[in-house]
Amino acid sequence: MRKINCILCIVLSILIIIQHYLGTNWNIIIKIIIAILFFISYTFLILPYIFGYIQRQVKHRKIRLLCIQSKQLFDNKEYETELKILDKLIKINPISQNYSLRGSIYNKLHRYKEAIADFTQSIILTPEDYEIYTDRAYCYEHINNFDKAIADYLKALQLKPEDENLMLSLAHVYSDNKEYQKAIFYYNKVLRINTNEIEAYIGKGICYNKIGKHVKAIKTYESGLKIDVAAVELYVNIGIAYSYMQMFDISNNYYTKAIEIDKNNFYSYYNRGILFYKQKYYKEAIIDFNKVIELDGYLIESYIWKGKAYRMLGNINKAEENIKKAKELRNQTI
Repeated sequence: MRKINCILCIVLSILIIIQHYLGTNWNIIIKIIIAILFFISYTFLILPYIFGYIQRQVKHRKIRLLCIQSKQLFDNKEYETELKILDKLIKINPISQNYSLRGSIYNKLHRYKEAIADFTQSIILTPEDYEIYTDRAYCYEHINNFDKAIADYLKALQLKPEDENLMLSLAHVYSDNKEYQKAIFYYNKVLRINTNEIEAYIGKGICYNKIGKHVKAIKTYESGLKIDVAAVELYVNIGIAYSYMQMFDISNNYYTKAIEIDKNNFYSYYNRGILFYKQKYYKEAIIDFNKVIELDGYLIESYIWKGKAYRMLGNINKAEENIKKAKELRNQTI
C-alpha cells in the first residue's frame, strides 16, 4: 500500500508540473486524470485505512469491556460465566496472557486437562515465561503426571535459576513421585537459600521417613522446631517417625502436643487415632476419628479407620455404616 501511495504521489506531482507547460485543452485532460487519480487514491488507500482504524478501535473497545467483565466475574468467583467471556476474548485477541488466564480459571475449577491445553498454547506464544511452566506443572501434579510436572519445574528453573519457591515445588513433586533422594537434594538447596523455610524441613523429614531413616527425619523436624516452636505439622511428623520406630508413647506425646497448639488441626487427631488403633485403644481411636470427621467430613480414611475400630469392638452395624459412608464419599470423588 505504501509503494502504491508513493507511486501515485509521484505521478500526480509530474502531472501537475506538466500542466504548466501544456495548452488549455491538455490542461483540462490532465485535471480530469488528476481527479481520477485522487479518487483512486482516496477509494483504495485512504478509505481502507480509515475503516481499518475504526475497526481497530472497535476491537480494542470490545477487548477492554471483556477484560472488565472478566475481572468482575473473577472477583465474584463466577468462574463458569467468566469462562464464556474468556472464550470470546480469545477469539478476538488470541494472545498468551488470555490463554494463561483461561487456564488459571480451568485450574480453579479442577478441570486440569483443559487448563493444561491453555497453558501449552500460552507457552507456544511466550516460551520464555517461567510462570506458565509452573502453572502447567501444578496441573500435571493434580492428574498424577509427575514426570511432566518435574519437566516443567526444571524448565522453569532454567529460566529463573536459584528460585526458592520453584525448588520447593520441584522437591515436593520428586517426593510425590517417590524419588526421595532427589527431593532431599532440592530441599537442601532451599534450606541453603532460606534456613527458615519450614516446608523444606517437613518435606525433607518426610523423605527420610519414607526411606526408613527415622532418626534423621526426627533430627530434621527438630531443626525446624528451632525456627518455629509452634509448627504443628512438625510435631505431628515427629510423632509419625516415632510410630514407625514402634515408640508409641513418645509418638502419642507429640500428637497430643500438636493438638494442644491447634485444636482444629484434623491431621493431629487422625494420626493419633491410628496410633490408638494400633495400641488396641479402640474407643479412644473412635473419639479421635469423630473429631476428624467434625473438622473435615470428607476425609475418607477417617471413616474406614473408624469402621475398623467398631468392628474390633464387635459393633458390626456401626462398622458397616462407616464403611458404607467411605464408599459413598469415594464415589463422589470419581
